[in-house]
Amino acid sequence: MGSVSNTSRHFFGVLALSFCLWNFAAQAGTPWFARVWQVDDGLPGDNVTGVAQTKDGYLWIATQTGLARFDGIHFLNYKIPRGRSRPIIRAMLLDDQDRLWLAEEGGDVVCMLGEERLIYPTTNGLSKSQPLEMTQDAGGGVWVANADGTVCRILGGKATRFGDKEGLPISGTCCLIRDEQKQVWFAKAGQVGVFRGGKFATVLSFNERTIHLQARSGGGVWICAGDRLSSCDAKGATVEVATIPPDTTTARPTALFEDSKHAVWIGTMAGGLFRCEGTNVLRVETSHRRIRSITEDREGNIWVGTDGGGLNRLRQQVVEVQGKEAGLPFDTVRSVCEDTNGTFWVVTQTGELVNNESGNWKTLPTWTGGQATCVTCDKSGVVWIGTFSRGLHRWQNGNLTVLRRTAGLAQSSIRSLFADSRGDLWIAFSTGEILQRLHDGDFKNYDLPTDSRAIRAITEDANGSIWLANLDMRLLRVGGDAVVDETEKTTEPYHPIRSLAATPDGSLWIGYSSSGLGRLKDGKFVKIGRDEGLRDDSICSLAPDGSGSMWFGSDHGIFRASINELLHFEPGGDLQIKCYGYGRDEGLPSLQAYYGYAPGAGVTRDGRILIPTHSGLAIVHPDRVRNNSVKPPVIIERVEMDGLSIESQPVSQRLQLRPGHRKLEFTFTAPSFIESEKVRFRYWLEGWDEDWVEAEANRSASYSRLPAGQYRFHVSAGNSDDLWNENGAQFAFEVAPFFWQTWWFRLVAIGGFSMGIFAMARYVSVKRLRKKLKRLEEENVLQSERARIAQDIHDDIGAHMTQISLLTELTQQHITQPELVNEHVTKIAAMSRQGIKSLDEIVWAVNPRNDTLADLLDYAGQYAVDFLQSADIRCRIDFPTGQPPCNIISGEARHGLFLAVKEALNNVIKHAQASEVWLRVAVTDETLRWTIEDNGHGFAAAPDNALADGLRNMQARLAEIGGTCSIEGRPGAGVRIQFELPLRRHA
Repeated sequence: MGSVSNTSRHFFGVLALSFCLWNFAAQAGTPWFARVWQVDDGLPGDNVTGVAQTKDGYLWIATQTGLARFDGIHFLNYKIPRGRSRPIIRAMLLDDQDRLWLAEEGGDVVCMLGEERLIYPTTNGLSKSQPLEMTQDAGGGVWVANADGTVCRILGGKATRFGDKEGLPISGTCCLIRDEQKQVWFAKAGQVGVFRGGKFATVLSFNERTIHLQARSGGGVWICAGDRLSSCDAKGATVEVATIPPDTTTARPTALFEDSKHAVWIGTMAGGLFRCEGTNVLRVETSHRRIRSITEDREGNIWVGTDGGGLNRLRQQVVEVQGKEAGLPFDTVRSVCEDTNGTFWVVTQTGELVNNESGNWKTLPTWTGGQATCVTCDKSGVVWIGTFSRGLHRWQNGNLTVLRRTAGLAQSSIRSLFADSRGDLWIAFSTGEILQRLHDGDFKNYDLPTDSRAIRAITEDANGSIWLANLDMRLLRVGGDAVVDETEKTTEPYHPIRSLAATPDGSLWIGYSSSGLGRLKDGKFVKIGRDEGLRDDSICSLAPDGSGSMWFGSDHGIFRASINELLHFEPGGDLQIKCYGYGRDEGLPSLQAYYGYAPGAGVTRDGRILIPTHSGLAIVHPDRVRNNSVKPPVIIERVEMDGLSIESQPVSQRLQLRPGHRKLEFTFTAPSFIESEKVRFRYWLEGWDEDWVEAEANRSASYSRLPAGQYRFHVSAGNSDDLWNENGAQFAFEVAPFFWQTWWFRLVAIGGFSMGIFAMARYVSVKRLRKKLKRLEEENVLQSERARIAQDIHDDIGAHMTQISLLTELTQQHITQPELVNEHVTKIAAMSRQGIKSLDEIVWAVNPRNDTLADLLDYAGQYAVDFLQSADIRCRIDFPTGQPPCNIISGEARHGLFLAVKEALNNVIKHAQASEVWLRVAVTDETLRWTIEDNGHGFAAAPDNALADGLRNMQARLAEIGGTCSIEGRPGAGVRIQFELPLRRHA
């Protein structure tokens, strides 16, 4: 066991204390600023007991009222297992497996990994006392130090308690940490040691009982004992490094942390936060002076948990503003410069002149110049002050002198001053008549263009040419002994110019009031504005630094851009200028730069940028600019379908979603803690979007009623420095088809459709064929009917006409024989009547109005009566009464049946020698049965004579119309002839 001697401690303490006191006083304006989140911002509680960043980029904050996850914009409160008396988180540890361990009031410990929760209650051997700190050893064991002085280790689901028997001092609370080699160190009751072989071995002893430890890069630990910080290597050799500056409250360390730059942060019980870099100790202001936890994220931000002041994020301040609170007499700064001694000179809008030669802003005790307008310093160290109506003042070696019109000054009211590289002083006045150069005590006058107004911007380019801009929108250059109007070289001849600057490459930079930035080089002019990426079109001041950036003071704040990008910008190209702004995230108020007097913005000898603003003097520290080189991790936080959450799947798997959804929404984030509001997102739904879509500020994307198919949602993010994580995050899914969209349904549908088309085609084809056949049948029937009519006319009418013709010839031959003439005329008359009758029959048969069964029965019945009556044969008719069941019969059937009936009646008259004839007709839905029966002498067998021809004719006629003819003869009892015709065929 070793110890630190009081003598060496006293020596190092005095040395460090004297240095730190000077350093603290010199840096009273701390370069660190804090951005604070409290309950009103979403933090669960303002008592922050632990801060840790997990591998996914989220920041986890433990408080005495709950646990929250933070992505830089939103806090998400996490529920932890309930059931214990007071779920107050007293300590938090992020272990090597990226698990969070939470020690609660009452001693219970909870382990969290994703949705997994493991609970270690006090019944497992843990102390019921308040937990203070947690750490992890090389074997994965989690150590908990409690307020009652006990130490417990959780390993393999069991808790083991350690105390004085294992080498710990009996009294006091214990601090536990592990070093880079994962060896556990302890500090308790003034003793510091390590845990080896199951025992705690003391290495060092201190008089102070309040000691805090932190792992030291390179091995060993940092030890803060009371107000003294010491470095202890792995072998126990200790060197006192620094002392916390004295305060009204005794320093009691509560948290210790070494950042990535090897600076040590010290949190105290009531004295606030300190940063020790080397031997320099600097107080860093936080929202509360009781510090509970300190950590650093992957972007280099320092996070401090306070006991009542919420969560603080600390960053070095690139832009600091000194206004009335810093000692300026008025906030708005009109003109500023630095002299050769490093003193800043400021003229405020109220015309007051001050400098900070003594460390504070003070006016010159000998100042009698009234209202100052501008101030500059030449290369010899002379400070020149322009005034309103009181001439030009010179400050040199503590003496103030005045140059007036009597000394050659053209006017008494000065608007702008400029000290060039040759040591000459250029003087512009409140009116635009004349410009003066002061060289070796002599004034030289330059006439300005006619009707010129006052000059408000002056600069010198790389070639030594002096450029000026006046209030009437003119760009002027001093060429030889004359002032030349160069406005026409720009494409912005009618926009007011507020500021000018030059860079060593030969470029002249022009800041316009509402038209952005102009670049004039080698006679070529290029304009860059908001559309090209510039943050603001209203440029008040321009100042190039030595690190390759152009700093802009504008109506809407301070920002910078790469000079190289500005030089290589070409109109119409794809290049967008990247600008980096400094505002709220830098702890700054809303800044509006000031313009109108020269010099305005300037560069100090150590590279700082001075920019006049309405809120004070803005001092830019380019050396503190730290580009955010960490690509933001992209996380798809939630996927919802119709308001219901969907569990995320591994990238290699594809989740299947049901069809018919109304809305699919993705919520994503990218934990980044430098200008979190400026993190940009773009997303692309592969299978739907044609290209990447820029996300809105709400960090979500939604799609409505996606059709069936396979999709992959991609989202990427870019940080505040426009560094993009192109890989981003993905979510693969598949929208299932409706059953009518499935392949088998489509196959069946295609088959059914094809069969339907085939059936339709076949139906149409068959229908056309049938129609054609029907038409052909009708034409055939028509032709048959025509042929029949022709045949009937030929057979009946033709025969009668032939006989009439013959009888007429005979009559002419026997004209002298009256008896024969009379006989012939009588026959001619009979033949004519018979022909007319035959013609009437033909017309009756052809007329479609007679295509009814009733007409057939009427006509045939009347014909039979008349025909038989002429032969003195009695005719008995038995026809159906009322409307026959089938009333339609074709003309062909009518004619054939009528001729058959006529033939039968003719045979009765010629051969039967009958006295009575019966005509009976029976009609059903299917058939027509016509019976002709006589009471003649009949026959036993069908004769083979002229009668037989008549019988054959009847059979032939019925066969032609699809019917049948049956003949039954009875000797001495007459003949019965029956015709049977199927009506459906002839309907």
